Amino acid sequence: MNLHKKGKRYVSLFFFTLLLPFTGLGAAQFSFTPACAAGLSYIHQLRFAEARTVIAAERKAENTAPLLLDDYMDFIQVFLNENNEEYQRLYALTAARIRQFEALSEASPWRLYGRGEIRLHWGLAALKFGSYWTAFSLFRSAWSDFQENVRRHPQFILSQKSLGLLEAAVGSIPQSYKGFASMLGFSGSIVGGLARVERVCRSKPTEPALHLFHHEASLLACWLRLHLLQDPQGAWSMVLSACSQYQQYPFACFIRANVAMNSGRNDEAIQTLQSRTVGSNKQAFWYLDFMLGQALMHKLDTTAEFYLRRYLVRFKGQNYLKRAARDLAWMALLKGDKEWYNKYLSLVRTMGQEHTDEDRQALRDAWQKYPPDVRLLKARLLCDGGYYAQALLVLGSNSYTQVPEQTEYHYRRGRILHELKRWPEAEIAYLQAINQGRNLERYFAANAALQLGLIYETQKRVVEAAQYFNLAISGFPENKEYRNGIEQKARAGLQRIGR
Repeated sequence: MNLHKKGKRYVSLFFFTLLLPFTGLGAAQFSFTPACAAGLSYIHQLRFAEARTVIAAERKAENTAPLLLDDYMDFIQVFLNENNEEYQRLYALTAARIRQFEALSEASPWRLYGRGEIRLHWGLAALKFGSYWTAFSLFRSAWSDFQENVRRHPQFILSQKSLGLLEAAVGSIPQSYKGFASMLGFSGSIVGGLARVERVCRSKPTEPALHLFHHEASLLACWLRLHLLQDPQGAWSMVLSACSQYQQYPFACFIRANVAMNSGRNDEAIQTLQSRTVGSNKQAFWYLDFMLGQALMHKLDTTAEFYLRRYLVRFKGQNYLKRAARDLAWMALLKGDKEWYNKYLSLVRTMGQEHTDEDRQALRDAWQKYPPDVRLLKARLLCDGGYYAQALLVLGSNSYTQVPEQTEYHYRRGRILHELKRWPEAEIAYLQAINQGRNLERYFAANAALQLGLIYETQKRVVEAAQYFNLAISGFPENKEYRNGIEQKARAGLQRIGR
């Protein structure tokens, strides 16, 4: 299972606010008409031109529903394209939209909800473009809007989903940011936030239009259950019903493939991503190509190169470009092609930005003096894909003499045995990795401690679980890799066991 890096975690976790609904029948000034319903369906398919066409007449009426649809499209476009000029231009439209929602009657739950949704969207966009003060200011305002709406209109369930998402996000941030979040008035926990979202999933839509909202809440719950509660099997069970139309809807495709990749179902992920519908009439979602390239690489399938190269060439944003180039370098290394290995490492050093932990790690890999050991690399990729028996066979016996390679060997062996549920053997391997790699700059020892905590949590050995979660957080000061992701998962573990 891949590590959850800070950048990926915030981008990937907040990404699913794309799925927030704009449905329902509210006050007279907010009417979710059949045209709006058709427009929303097109938006979910990323068919924006058709969405704008079908809701064109609604914009002429005194109806605020199309404003949310317009804002939804603008936000998705900015989030997927990662174009700063586009972000600045479209963000400038939000003030007028907020004013129009403020003109609704205070008796309408859509007034605060619509205002909060717009602020939440553009807070997420600001966060992606590094405008942190703007982002947290908008998050604070959205938080206040949703809380007040819950107080005034407790039966208005849409606010519960949005507030639950924010609470789960606040509960998952690293400890170093907790003070700042508290200063801004945020509070919450992973468990509490997910409970709000799942409460919505369990409720029944009171009107046909709200079915879309319940469907989207289910998608979000799948994501939170996988990444915050560490329940891949539960998430997959939910995905089977929540993502039944994944070929048509890119967001459902994304979630289904992500849960599959993180629950040992790599072949399911490949099938999901290969079966999606594409077309020139859709907003581009190039990250799905990046995902497919990764899934194929985890199978040691050389067709991964096609999708990774296409991502590098066609995506004009800034994130995961270094990672994609690094992955291509690894594929070249597996084929014994040292020339292209070095060429792709040169691209890692020059392409994209370093905003995410994945890209920062890729850049760090590109400056390593020596390439990774091919046997350990194959075992890593196969394990990430859920091909555990094959990974264990490739890993073989420990013939390494240097501490870094020995540490990685024990760590890789522990990860494979862990996934095979051979926990006593995994425990021994993790402890060896911790003892040998305690003073390395690599992540192996720190994540071995995290994984031991997860094993002990599964076995209800709460004292030992807390010990190793805390060790993962503060026991490896020399580690320079994936530190925020490891800390985030360890703190989530401490929350789950009540420590």
